Amino acid sequence: MKKILSIDGGGIRGIIPAKILCKIEEITGKPISAMFDLVAGTSTGGLIALALSMPSSDKSAPKYSAEDVLKLYIERGGDIFARDKVQRFINPYGIFEELYSKQGIEKVLDDYFFNANLSDCVTNTMVTSYDIHSRMPVIFKSWLSEKGREPDLPLKSVGRATSAAPTYFEPVRLKLGDTNGALALVDGGLFANNPTMCALAEYLKLFGRDEEILIISLGTGDLVRRFEYNQAKNWGKMSWINPIISIMFQGASVTVDYQVRQMMQAFGLEHNYYRYQTPLDLGNDDMDDSSQENIDALLDEADQILTSNEDKLNGMCKKLL
Repeated sequence: MKKILSIDGGGIRGIIPAKILCKIEEITGKPISAMFDLVAGTSTGGLIALALSMPSSDKSAPKYSAEDVLKLYIERGGDIFARDKVQRFINPYGIFEELYSKQGIEKVLDDYFFNANLSDCVTNTMVTSYDIHSRMPVIFKSWLSEKGREPDLPLKSVGRATSAAPTYFEPVRLKLGDTNGALALVDGGLFANNPTMCALAEYLKLFGRDEEILIISLGTGDLVRRFEYNQAKNWGKMSWINPIISIMFQGASVTVDYQVRQMMQAFGLEHNYYRYQTPLDLGNDDMDDSSQENIDALLDEADQILTSNEDKLNGMCKKLL
C-alpha cells in the first residue's frame, strides 16, 4: 500500500495539522516520513512537509518530530508575523506594501532548515508555489531534484516560496541554476491551498494504479466568518482584497476535498481516504493571529478533532503500520 500525506495552507493555523501529526506519531511510534511514500504541502502545510522530511545531520532519520514542528508554531509564530511600531503606523492595513517584513520569516527558516536541500528529503516531498512571471503553478519535487532532473534548491528557499502569501509577505525571486531567467514566486494556496489532488496526480505518475493507496489530508480549519450581502454589495477593490483571498483559499480546499473523495470512490477506495477538518468555532480564521489567546484556541480546535475522531484515528494508524 502506498501512503500519501497532504497538508493545507493557513498560516498560524498550521497548529491544527501539526498537533494531529503529533498524535499520529504518538500512536504509531514512528516518524511521519517513515510512514508516507509522498508528503505534500502548501504554504504553512509546505513548511510542515519540509520540516518533517528534513534529514538529521547523518541523514539516517528526520531531524524534526511533529512535536518539534508544533513548538515552532507556538514559540516562533510571533517572530514570523512580527511588525514594529513604525510599520503599524505607516502601513496599518497593508495598503501600501506587505503587512510583514520578510526578515522575520527568513530568520525562522534559516534557524530550522540550515543548509539542507530539496534532494536531501528523507521521503518524497512536494511543495506548491506560483510564478507570477510566467503565470504558472510551480511544484517543487524532491525526487526530481535528487535525480538531477530539476535544480536542487535550499529547503529554506522552497519554504519561503510556498508561504509568500500576497499582502502578507513580498514575493520571492528565485534563480534556477545557470539560466538567465528567474521566478517570482508567491503562495501556492492561490491554486492549491489543499494540495491533495496535486499529490494524487503525482502518485499516479510515480506508482501507477497497481498498488492500493491511502490518503490522509489535513486541513487548517474551515472558515466560518460570514460576509454579509449588505456589506459586500458596496465593496470596491480595496475592500475585497482580504476577503477574496480568504474565499479563494477556502473554496479551493473544499473543492479539492470533493474531487478526491469522488475519485477515491471511483477507485473503490473511499475507506482509504481520511480528511481531518473542523469549523473554526474557537480560533480566529486570520492567517496571522499569533497571539497566545489564538494559539490556545487553535490547540483546542485540534483537540476537538482528535477527541471526536478517536476510533477513526486509531483505525487509520493501524493501516499506516
